Amino acid sequence: MAMLHRTPRGPFCGGTLLGDQWVLTAAHCLVNPVTSDPILKDSFSVKLGKHKARDKDTTEQTVQVARIVVHPAFNFTTFLSDIALLKLESPARLNPYVSPICLLSEEAATTTFAPDREGVVTGWGHTDQGFIANELREVFLPLVDTNTCNKTYDFTVTSDMICAGFQAGGKDACRGDSGGPLAFFQRTEETWIQGGVVSWGWGCGRKNRYGVYTNIIHYLPWIHDVMSGVA
Repeated sequence: MAMLHRTPRGPFCGGTLLGDQWVLTAAHCLVNPVTSDPILKDSFSVKLGKHKARDKDTTEQTVQVARIVVHPAFNFTTFLSDIALLKLESPARLNPYVSPICLLSEEAATTTFAPDREGVVTGWGHTDQGFIANELREVFLPLVDTNTCNKTYDFTVTSDMICAGFQAGGKDACRGDSGGPLAFFQRTEETWIQGGVVSWGWGCGRKNRYGVYTNIIHYLPWIHDVMSGVA
């Protein structure tokens, strides 16, 4: 789990480590909503190996950002293509507290994205008290089929998005969790894989308002091209 951090304000979004020098996150975390330009890479850092948001962890690493790559089709109005990559100035030191996540493959998508399949969201986002959580938190959420989700959002959920949550509400990602992972445990390989990126929703944990996540499957070629230097 990666934390996007501004000093002295603290964490503002999450992300995940890919390899040892790239972080996957949400585009809306990195774009100025007024100008539509990316924020300055020197205005924040990436913290890895974190557990507590406000306190220093003995396991943490702070790395500066060398490059921000926002998906060229990102739209701040529709949240289409809400995905971005950060290249770190130096490779992360991999250890039991800092390790990359695997991305969902197209072959595994059908079974992973089955309705009611449970995924887990992690982050330091706002709690029901309205403040950033000091300790890294997790919530398990069932997937919701697109048709059901679209009925609650006036058919604004597109094919590059997936929904998760409870009809009754109560549990959800929230402000500050954006960019973090929606991950699934693969029993056959005994590992966690990431299938979504926390993107948008109406409020947090509201009845009939599911959380919406960027579907990574649609962006695997773009991720590969950026990380390999093609894009």
